Amino acid sequence: MAAKKLSHILVGGVAGIMLFAPTITLFGPLIGVEAAKIGLILVLINAIVAFAESFPVVFNSYAFMFMTVSGVALQEPNAKP
Repeated sequence: MAAKKLSHILVGGVAGIMLFAPTITLFGPLIGVEAAKIGLILVLINAIVAFAESFPVVFNSYAFMFMTVSGVALQEPNAKP
């Protein structure tokens, strides 16, 4: 792994993890948990496509991957992210 990709992995990963739980907690009671998950995925994919060239450290595939993994982890019983 190239050292220059390390910042992309770390910042994108933190952004993906930090976005998931607060967004679901905020919008889950309003529109439902599944709709909040789908909405977050749609917003993040659009942000990656729109801002990947401008802010590649934050909006990258690592952010989406970590968001997906943290979402799966939160579905497990007794999850403590």
